[in-house]
Amino acid sequence: MTSTTGEPVVALSRRIDASEIFDGSRLPADKRAEVDSGRAWWQTQIASTLERLAHLCAAR
Repeated sequence: MTSTTGEPVVALSRRIDASEIFDGSRLPADKRAEVDSGRAWWQTQIASTLERLAHLCAAR
């Protein structure tokens, strides 16, 4: 993941089944601002999350 400035951002991101959880609470305030408190992460990850969810739903 990169910030809006293109720098790598280290945060807790984990996969649970087909969903993604972003916890930026451990990021320094300036980094949280760069990723808009997770909104930048959400926008880049939602497509792949939805694809995994569709795949899991189709398999059931």
